[in-house]
Amino acid sequence: MARGTKVLQKDCNQGGLQGLYHDRSDTIVICRVHRDPEAVWNTLAHEATHRMQACAGGSITDPRHHQAMARALATYEPQEWRSIAIYPREQQLSELEARYTARLPPEQVPRLFRRYCTGSGPSTLSRQP
Repeated sequence: MARGTKVLQKDCNQGGLQGLYHDRSDTIVICRVHRDPEAVWNTLAHEATHRMQACAGGSITDPRHHQAMARALATYEPQEWRSIAIYPREQQLSELEARYTARLPPEQVPRLFRRYCTGSGPSTLSRQP
């Protein structure tokens, strides 16, 4: 993680909450609700994406890819796709990016993190200047 980013595991009392990124304290919280390591990883990758968005000051993906990302999520993870609709419209893109990134091959997520939060490393989710 970036310098100072804390990752904690906690008991979360909010129903349905699996994790969160708290920008002001630069903390990722993984809730103790997961049944297997893959679910923990998906939540960590999802919340790390929100950290990447904070580092980048917004979206980390090229807008030309948003429709393809949405189609892929709707096809392969329909429940995840449907859950984006519960968020306010202004948060839906950040949730799309986080849910999509959580499904990337695990080795890609640290590379993306380095790219957006330390300024180094290649990325498969290119952002145009």
